[in-house]
Amino acid sequence: MSDASFPFPAIGSVDRENTIIQYRPVAAAETVSMSLKADDLRHHQGRARDMNVVGVVRDEVMWESLSTYLRVGEGGDKENGDPGRSFTLTEGSGVEHP
Repeated sequence: MSDASFPFPAIGSVDRENTIIQYRPVAAAETVSMSLKADDLRHHQGRARDMNVVGVVRDEVMWESLSTYLRVGEGGDKENGDPGRSFTLTEGSGVEHP
């Protein structure tokens, strides 16, 4: 969501709902491959979308999650030319600008 190519900015998006299913514990020595798919864009008091994440170890699904994000209003749609709200860091805020 923080990549410039993602159509909706992370700032201004609200994590509305989460579901996590763990099928079995992952051992410390196991390598987990994660995949993410953003889908099901819909209008619900703004724009809602789902982020589906799947964790796999050696072709076995170990973990799945579904997070629903809401962006209130119609703004912030990068795909259609609206970059969303910009914020300016102020001196002394404790946040460093890259």
